[in-house]
Amino acid sequence: MVRVAVIFHLVGLTFFSVLCQADTEPSRGPWGELISFPVILEPDDYSVSLSSDLKNWREGTVWKFDAENEIEVANLLMTSGFSDALAHRLTSRGYMTKNATTGWFEIRPPEEVIVSLKPEQRASLYPHLYPKDSSNPFNGYFGLAPGGVKSLLQIPSSLPSTQIDLINRLSYKSGQTYRLADINYIFEKAQDYRERFQIIKFIRRQNALSLHLIINTSESLENAAKYWSSEGRNKEILPILESVARTPGVDKLDIAHLLPPFPRKVIFTYPSIHGEGIGQYTPDCFWTAASFFSDSPPDRFLDLTAHTLLERYMKVPATNLQFGDLIIFTDKDTGKRLHACNHIAGEYVFTKNGASLNRPWVFATLRSVINTYLERDMSLSFFRLKPGYRK
Repeated sequence: MVRVAVIFHLVGLTFFSVLCQADTEPSRGPWGELISFPVILEPDDYSVSLSSDLKNWREGTVWKFDAENEIEVANLLMTSGFSDALAHRLTSRGYMTKNATTGWFEIRPPEEVIVSLKPEQRASLYPHLYPKDSSNPFNGYFGLAPGGVKSLLQIPSSLPSTQIDLINRLSYKSGQTYRLADINYIFEKAQDYRERFQIIKFIRRQNALSLHLIINTSESLENAAKYWSSEGRNKEILPILESVARTPGVDKLDIAHLLPPFPRKVIFTYPSIHGEGIGQYTPDCFWTAASFFSDSPPDRFLDLTAHTLLERYMKVPATNLQFGDLIIFTDKDTGKRLHACNHIAGEYVFTKNGASLNRPWVFATLRSVINTYLERDMSLSFFRLKPGYRK
């Protein structure tokens, strides 16, 4: 079967490509009949131009350790799969120094070491590197789309094959997700600013789904309208469905048109520092999920605390989910909330996987979102806005 890539442009927001082949069999239920198509999103030029990596790469590849002494650094390298000989070589005076300001030990590994590391070694070593913030590329890594580089190549790229091969070689898997942290080295190998710019666009591509409701004029639309209106929280659905049903030659409706104002505005887009943001923060999954039915999401950063859940929401069973219900992912060991998203219909959810500007708002299957967070033992719980908070 052949997939045809069709390029669209949402002005000022993002490029995306729809692979014109249904991804699954139709999902049927009280929502009607849904069909999904795979989508690959790509950020717009302006948001890419704001990437700090385009300026910070000149520092090169530096591994920074907050350790007591050289022996502790060498032991950490060996526990990450380095041979004794290589660990002691890298901690020798020719490669490692101590920063007088931070007190950290800094290793500048040679090129052959950078490219020869196994994915397991990267996954083991990189979480130990300092500083523990986004200024450190090994902490503020790029989360690649599920499937890694292979999935990003479903639509054409202008990057040279040598760069794509290098990105693939340096990416590694952590849990069920693919990461890329060696952006400084990759940029060193790029020809110029333009190629570095295209690299950012490429590695920030993300998988998503485009969902379409099949409009069957032989069936009543009232049940579907009742589902999508979510007990009155999402208004004026039936007129939309009836208008489509009366239009000759049209038998599908992109459900983006059935979303409440906030998700309808942001679906398939990446956050912008001049767009949906709360002060110095980037919108995260909790703010996104709790704002689903808000006409104007709060300017404050919405921390989805236990108090907020208790006050505004009621717990519901997984077998009785409605459009817009909240799905909370919780670490079974610590009780920490890991993620939140909104139920759409059947297996589909509305989600933003992380607070990063690299993560767009998308439709996805619940299973694919679960796979993103499978590094921990999790439980899922389900909540619905109490009647007093419905508009």
